[in-house]
Amino acid sequence: MQRRNSRNAQGIDVSRYQGKVDWKAVKADGVSFAFIKASQGQHYVDPTFTTNAKGARAAGVLLGAYHFLDAISVEAAKAEARHFAEVLEQVGGGKTLDLPPVMDYENNPGNLSKTLISAVALAFLLELERLTGRKPIIYTGNAFAANFNASLGGYPLWIARYSDTRVPSDTVTWKRWDIWQYSDSGKVKGVAGNVDLNGFDGTVDEIRTRFNKKGENKVPEQQRDINKVSPWAADVWEEMTKNGYFDGTRPGAPITREEAAAALSRLRKNILKGDKVIMEIMNQVLVFASTLVVIVIAVVQLIKKTVSIPVNYVPVVGVVIGLLIGWAALPFTDLDLSLRLWAGGLAGLSATGLFEMAFKDRPGVTKK
Repeated sequence: MQRRNSRNAQGIDVSRYQGKVDWKAVKADGVSFAFIKASQGQHYVDPTFTTNAKGARAAGVLLGAYHFLDAISVEAAKAEARHFAEVLEQVGGGKTLDLPPVMDYENNPGNLSKTLISAVALAFLLELERLTGRKPIIYTGNAFAANFNASLGGYPLWIARYSDTRVPSDTVTWKRWDIWQYSDSGKVKGVAGNVDLNGFDGTVDEIRTRFNKKGENKVPEQQRDINKVSPWAADVWEEMTKNGYFDGTRPGAPITREEAAAALSRLRKNILKGDKVIMEIMNQVLVFASTLVVIVIAVVQLIKKTVSIPVNYVPVVGVVIGLLIGWAALPFTDLDLSLRLWAGGLAGLSATGLFEMAFKDRPGVTKK
């Protein structure tokens, strides 16, 4: 993901563990925004929430609130969202916050699968958005973010990765962060002891614009070079280009209906071409098998003069002879080994009836 820079608006997040906060001093120390813990689970309310919310507002610090998620089922997640929304009413409701409400989902007490983790998260987010009218933010750790699938990719990401030099790692769902919690041991005037430090991917004016109180929480479109293929798609792009589905230009551009029609037309032609190739191979196999039938009969004619073969074993003898001839026929055909063996077995079975006719009531054939 991207690095921090000098333009990033600075913020903190606090809970009862920070004790009494002097919000005027916090503001004077360059902090522009703050997320305050409101609730956890289905019943807990942070005892400092309303006091911190009022103090931050009075000092001119942009206000957000977060809920620590404990749910291990979809229904429990919805119940926690309702609890969070009720707690937000103590400070005027979710719509009055400067920043969207946050789902803090960072551990897995129920040992849930990745699929269920994403389902629980989505249930909470949708219910909270329904109740507050705001599209929430997802807070999580860099490692835990790997549990979230693409259904959550449209939500803003507040990610924890404590480092001054190492950026958060890309995940399947997110390649950029909106807010980065880069330290859990920061020092800010007005807060006793350590406090979490956060940077927003933009200026103070941009965070105001990005997260407004009308619920217009839109993920900005990231600019990219449409002429460069993304690393994750390089192999498949090369394959599709070689096979003629695309012309090799503008790999990052949106596809038009015309281009989709052209790709589908090429796909159809390739399928039809593949059908013709398959028919040609099948014809070769049948011709080869037919030839083998004649050869197998000739071989049996030689064998029957010297070997007594029970009638019940005739099919087995035919298949074995066919497989052996198919295996040895490489210099005489372009078919690969598997097709030669298949044709040899087919020829042996096809010759079985002829064997029986050839051996019926003749010396050298036992009828056991």
